[in-house]
This record gives sequence, C-alpha cells and structure tokens, in this order.
Amino acid sequence: MVSKKLQLKKYIDSFFLERYIVFFLPFAIVLSKFFLELSLITLFLLFLLHAPLKKNIYIFHKKIFLFFTLFYFYLLIRYFFRNADYDAFSIIFYFRYYFYILSLYYFFNLRKNLFSVFIKSIIIVFSILVVDAIFQYIFGFNIINYLKPSIDRVSSFFGKESILGSFLVRFLPFLYLPLLLYEQKKNSLKFYLLFFLIFLTNIVIFISGERTSFALMILLNLYMFLMLPNLRRKIIIFFSTFLILIGLILFLDHNLKNRIIDKTYNEITNLNIVSNTGYLDPNLKTLKFYIYSGAHNGYYVTAYNMFVDNFLFGQGPGSFRYLCKEEKFKAAKETTKNIYLKDGYYNLSCSTHPHNYYFQLLAETGLIGFLFIIYIFGVLIVNILREYFASKKMNLFKRVIYCTFFVNLWPLFPTGNFFSNWLIIISIIPLSFLFLKKNDYI
Repeated sequence: MVSKKLQLKKYIDSFFLERYIVFFLPFAIVLSKFFLELSLITLFLLFLLHAPLKKNIYIFHKKIFLFFTLFYFYLLIRYFFRNADYDAFSIIFYFRYYFYILSLYYFFNLRKNLFSVFIKSIIIVFSILVVDAIFQYIFGFNIINYLKPSIDRVSSFFGKESILGSFLVRFLPFLYLPLLLYEQKKNSLKFYLLFFLIFLTNIVIFISGERTSFALMILLNLYMFLMLPNLRRKIIIFFSTFLILIGLILFLDHNLKNRIIDKTYNEITNLNIVSNTGYLDPNLKTLKFYIYSGAHNGYYVTAYNMFVDNFLFGQGPGSFRYLCKEEKFKAAKETTKNIYLKDGYYNLSCSTHPHNYYFQLLAETGLIGFLFIIYIFGVLIVNILREYFASKKMNLFKRVIYCTFFVNLWPLFPTGNFFSNWLIIISIIPLSFLFLKKNDYI
C-alpha cells in the first residue's frame, strides 16, 4: 500500500503540479472566487499526498497554529450559540484557510524557485491589469469588452465588481521584493522597468475610483519611504511625479474629481447632500461631520449598538446583515427605505457588513473576538517598530511582507467583509512567506 502511494507521489511530482498552481494563483484571484478556492484545494490535496512521506516535513509556525485554532473554535462555538436564527454556514469551514496557508508554506520551502514563480506571476498579472485598466479608462471598455462599471470608476477584468484597486494595493508590496533585488544587483534596466510598473499601478489604483484603495496606496507609499531607506530618494521623485500627474488627471476628468474630492468632502462634512438625507436619525443630524459618509457612520453606530447589547460575545459571526434591521440596533429610526436595497434596508443602518473589520468583530464576536485582531495588529506594529529601529542589518524581506499585513489590517479606513473568502485569502497569503527558511530575494 505504501509503495503504491509512493509511486503515485513520484508520478505526480514529475509534473510539478504545485508549480503550475502557484503560478496560476494570482490569475485565479482575478478570475473568480471559485478558481481561487479550487486552486488552493488542489494544492492542499497535493500537500496531503506529499507531506506524510517526507521525513523532514516543515511544520508551520506553532504559535500561529494555536492562535488560529483558538479563533476558529471561538467562532464555531459563538455561531452554534448565536443570539438569533440566521444562516452563516460558511463559518464552519473557516478552518480551511489555515490548511491553504500550510500548503503554500510547505511547497515554498520544498521547491527552491517556487517563490520566484509566484513573484513572476504577480508581475505578469499586474502588467496585464494595468494596461487593460488604462485602455478601459480611455475608451470606456476593456480588451474583452467589459464596460466601465460607472463613469467615474474602472474595474478591468473584475467587471461589475469594483475591486481592481483593492487587489492591486494589497499585492503591490510584492513588487518591491524583485525591485530591491534588482537594486542590489545593479540591474538598472529591470529595476526601472519594474519601478515604472509600480508607478503605473499607483495611477491605476487612483483612476479605479476606489477611495479606500487610494488612501491605502498613500499609506503604503509612506510606509515604503520610511522602511526602505535605500529607495527613499527614488520614492520622493516617484511620488512627486505621481502627484503632478493625478493633479492633471483631476483637472481634465471632472467625473473622477467629483468622486475622489468633491463627493468625499461633501459626504463627510455636508449633512444635506442627497446621499446623506432621507435616512437620517434625528440624533445623527446634530453631528458636525460623518465618519466617511452618512451611510458609513450609520453602519458603525449600528455595529456599536450590537456590541453594547452583548459586549463580551457579540451577536454571532456573520450576523450583522440579518440583525441590523432590528429596532434596538439600527441607527436610522425613520421609515424611508433605501431604494437601492431590498427588504427595507435602511441606508444608515443596514448592509451586508459594517464596512470595517474592527467594528464588525465588535458587533459579531464581541470583546473576545475583537481582542484577536487587536492582538495581531499590535504584534505587527511592534515588529515593524523593531525593524525600523534595528541597529543590526535590516531584514528588507520582512519589512516588505509586513507592509502587506499593515495595509490589510489598517483600522482607520473602510474595509470589506471580514468573513469574505476572497478578502481572507488575499490577506493571509503573505503568512506563507513570513516564516520561510530561505528565499531567493534580499
């Protein structure tokens, strides 16, 4: 039996399937959630076939395993003992994310050049998306005839899902790894070509019209300026050029200017514009400004009300979308409905999630669940500061990887759904690189 399994393993190894899966992974993220999950499930099955027959098997970081297990079982218990009857069945399969990362970590350690394959794939995907997005911005449709989702947004191959900027800003730090390598090897041609791609990526994030992604991009550039001292001079030149170019774009493109500048300012400070009226709680009308917008402000108030109702355990994972309509939770008390949403959702109370990880965990998992993410962010900040003030040789690889977590966990901007499989996967993929025993970069 063992010999047959060994023969099967050798036969599968001869195809280097994990190499193709890792190369395809960035493409899968763009194509669909189905292809993304399918790729990682296949990689995990290869891991199950391969790992038990490997004598010196790499064991993923034990503290991370313990931390993830505690968080998973807390979510599971809280779901089964939730306060209301709603369906969030996907929580039960939350454990799969650990095995995805374990599989990536295992093969990245096992195959010497696999990390290089992943980086090359990201460069190819970014190049395609950048060219296609600029084409769509100019002509109103992309190379496969996807129309712009609206006159002030660009989405490229993501179609009606306006997440192009979100994807680019979360994977942009990976481009800095080969950039630093080229800089060390004095390969000026590859360095400047890649630097130009990073520059164009920043432009595409801006023209995507995703305001949170644009804000995260500025934060990312500030982080890189502080943490990569050997690139500071080039980053200053790059960012100065970038500011001049986006200033020109805003001057020529009134629709984009209206979304990025005017709409943002008005939604925060002007309580009487269309998007902030008709759904207001009288108590909210007394505010001098909103947190990002009237809608966001309402989501946060609703999430806070859920937290106060059960501050220790919250209402249960995935519960916000089902409970935000309840009278005791919702921020908007008026009866006017949001015409864009079904089931009588209130613009300032209800959505599928509160649009912020931290508010979401407070509302759905209470103080106990909230402490998990606060602990992660706290450990991250400590490690970043430790690297920044390091007196010995800098670990540039870790500095770049830390940036991916910094962007994903930044608490002061709106976010997606904490339990969205797409967001979870692209947020935790960098974990598989953080503890690599060796890498091809810097």
